[in-house]
Amino acid sequence: RFALPVVQNFDVAGDAWATLRLFIVHGEREVAQNFLMERENYESFFSVYNTLLETENNYVTQRSGWRLLNEVMLDKGFFKTTMMYVDDPNNLVRCMKQLKQQSRATAFEVFHVFKVFLANPNKSLNVHRLLYQNKTKILKFLDDFLADTGRREDEGLTRDREVCEEKLLELG
Repeated sequence: RFALPVVQNFDVAGDAWATLRLFIVHGEREVAQNFLMERENYESFFSVYNTLLETENNYVTQRSGWRLLNEVMLDKGFFKTTMMYVDDPNNLVRCMKQLKQQSRATAFEVFHVFKVFLANPNKSLNVHRLLYQNKTKILKFLDDFLADTGRREDEGLTRDREVCEEKLLELG
């Protein structure tokens, strides 16, 4: 199980996440890719992992968890795993809730995962519907998101926001 990353000790939690990251992304990457591609393994892993993403009052667990998820989603070797993740509307709901984090640093990590839901050209009907139904709220959030963080001059983030807005407006 993944009990260690939830500990309150900052150093221990940080080391636990670094170890998990090394295993998944670097060390045993091929093993991790093959493991997560199997539906049963995927469901078992993410039932625990998603619980960690929702852990309240633990900055290290939340930020590290979302950062690792983003890193996995951007790795082409985890394409099938990413598609399974963004196909699930429950994951989108979790992501949208976590975008409201008080910690702006954690919210940025969540935002990078959220972008993958929007960028997916083959959204499931339920994910598409959820995005469409919340389009106005999401557009408002995206505008406020940059203002709240004082990052209006961040060209990369501004471009990401613009692409997200375009994808939302394309929903029909």
